[in-house]
Order: sequence, then C-alpha cells, then structure tokens
Amino acid sequence: MYHRKTRFEDVHPVRWKQTKPYAKDVISARTHADPQDGVTQSEFQQIIQSIMMRYNPAIMRLPREKRPETPMDILTPEISISTSASCFWNGNRNVVAMDPALLDLLRETDAGDVPMDMVRWTHPLLYIALPEGNGISLPGEPNEVDGAYVDMRLPGIMQIAITTRRTDVQPRRTTWPMTPEPAYFYGAEIKDGETVDEFTSRCVEDHVAELLAHAESGSLRKAADEINADPDYGNAAGRHIVSVGERNNAIRADRHEEGADSGVKALGLIINLMCYLSTEPELDVDYSPRPPAKLAQKASSGSQRDRRNARAEMHRIGVLPIVVAGRKEAIEAKENPRGETGEETASHWRRGHYHLYWTGPGRTVPRLNWVKPVIVRQDKGRPEGTHHHPVRSRS
Repeated sequence: MYHRKTRFEDVHPVRWKQTKPYAKDVISARTHADPQDGVTQSEFQQIIQSIMMRYNPAIMRLPREKRPETPMDILTPEISISTSASCFWNGNRNVVAMDPALLDLLRETDAGDVPMDMVRWTHPLLYIALPEGNGISLPGEPNEVDGAYVDMRLPGIMQIAITTRRTDVQPRRTTWPMTPEPAYFYGAEIKDGETVDEFTSRCVEDHVAELLAHAESGSLRKAADEINADPDYGNAAGRHIVSVGERNNAIRADRHEEGADSGVKALGLIINLMCYLSTEPELDVDYSPRPPAKLAQKASSGSQRDRRNARAEMHRIGVLPIVVAGRKEAIEAKENPRGETGEETASHWRRGHYHLYWTGPGRTVPRLNWVKPVIVRQDKGRPEGTHHHPVRSRS
C-alpha cells in the first residue's frame, strides 16, 4: 500500500498538476480569465478538448481488453475536477489544512446547530486538506478522502468538489487515466436560517435526486432519437447515435447514494473546520511541494523585502503556502465531577460545541466561540473505538 512520506506534501492541487498530463493545457485555457469569475462555456469546451486530446492517445497504448468500457465514467469527474483545479491555479491559491490533532477534536464537536450565515469563509475559493488516516472513503477504487475545493464565488451558493487519494497506487502521468481518484460534487444555495445539519443533508439528498431525475427523464435518449430521425444527420446519412447519458447518471446516482454517509461526514468536517476558523485561532504555515531550502529560509526569516521576493518566487514556481489549523491544539482531560457517576465509569468524550455570543459596541456583532471536547476520566485511558461521525440533525 502506498503511503505519502510527508504530511500535506502532496495536497490535491499539487498532485493534480503533477500527475495529469493535460494539467498545463487546462490551466493555460484560463490564463487570461478573471480569478473571481467562474468557467465560461468557451473555457469549459477548451478544458474538455485538452483532456480528450490526451485521453485518446493514452487509451490507444493499452491493449483493447484493458480499455474502459464506459470512458465517461472516468472523463466526467476528470473534467469536473479540472474546472475546480484550474480555477485554483488561476490565482485563487488558498489552502487550509487540518492538523490531525484538530481532526480528533472536531470529530467530537457538534457543529450541526450552527447557522450557516455565521460561518466565515476565509476566501471565495479555497482547498481544504484533511490529514492522512481520517478513515473516510468513497465508493470505488481503494481511496481516502483528502479534502475538497470549496467555491463561494457566487453569492449565497456553495459548490464543493470532494477529492480522494488512492491508497493502493500512486497516480502518475504515465498511468493516467487508469488510476482515477474518485470524486464527489455537491452544490446548493444557502437558505436563510439554515443550519449546518440542514445544509449538509440537503446537499447530498438533492444531488442524488437530481441524478436520478436526469436518468429517468429520457431527455438525452429523445435527443439522440431526433438526430437519428433527421435525414441529413441520422440513419439516412449512415450514422446512428446512441445516448448513454441516462445510464451514466443512474450509475453516478447509485454511487452517490452508496457514498451518502461518507459525503455527509466529509461535508460536516469541512464546514466544522470553517466554524473553527470563524473563532480566529492561531495558525501555522507549511509549503507544498517543499521549496528549496534557501528560498524557504528567506520566506521565514529574511528581511521584509526578502520575504516578499521569496513569496513571489514561490508563487511563480508553483509552491503553495498552506495554512495549517489546529497544530497547537491539545486534547484536555477532566476529572470525573463529584457525584456525577461512579468509579466504574469508563473513559469517554464530552462533546464539544459552538455557541454564539455578542461583542462590539452595544453587543451587536455576533461571534462564534468553540467549547472544546474533553475526555472525562482519562485516568481510565483514552476512549475506545473510533469517533467518526456524520453531522446529523438532533431533531
């Protein structure tokens, strides 16, 4: 089994750029685009063309029996992820990584009742990296969720692309496209007064329903039948078009339904991290990939001019500064409160949560405060079992 050597050394944006043979062409398609804008129809067509030009020669090098029976099962997520990754590299190079210590604490923190309008999004487009060993996987090839692109550039709408890292192979340019990394895509408008619980559940449920509706509508099949019936384009011209869109949508709907719990877990952790960041904690900075030693030294301890020039050079060569959250967090232990339980009580977690308080002139500015989870009776050892949990409604 492949294990990466350094934490956050190969976050998805870096891995995507290094392992996809079409990455340079896709990024070039948006070189002159406004980073704050979404992908235009023309740019989207260029992305598809760039991927297909690499896909066809790559597949032809494989024996016929090893070629994918349904190429769109591979190409559809590749195209979708490429839109997020190309937007990221086109100026929105923001990465927030969750330290394993923080992951443990947020898994034992309930963010479900936090209003979505209280979550502070640090950037309109960013990549959130989860630490290795988080135990969340999506259906398909052996994988582990490694993070998500979160796009908030459209007011009031959140678009999320959950990415994974293969745990059985190390994808390379030479093995593409036969080492796909599963990905899930969600998006929804944030409703007034909606909580984290309500939003995450609705994202997953609505997307499955949308895929099923497309699969059952028959619209793509009808369009193919109309083309076939046209004497200039269809059967009379010696061509016959078969639509597989409904089948592909049905397959994707089944996969999203099968992975619904994983999707909610990942979405819950991502938004939980944003709740944590809304409390304005202390943060550290890493880099990926690791920059040359002299450049790193200038960026951290040089003069103001040296640091500015070092950051500019890192940006030019594609080194990402990664904001690491929670590295200084520690799990607190509390003794068993007198009279609460007996000596036989096992070690257990007391859940953390967020609460709202008011500050500023006249106490009119709302703020989130994080009440950390604690281990009760840690003298009995750490709580047994895993603590992976989806964000669920309490009602």
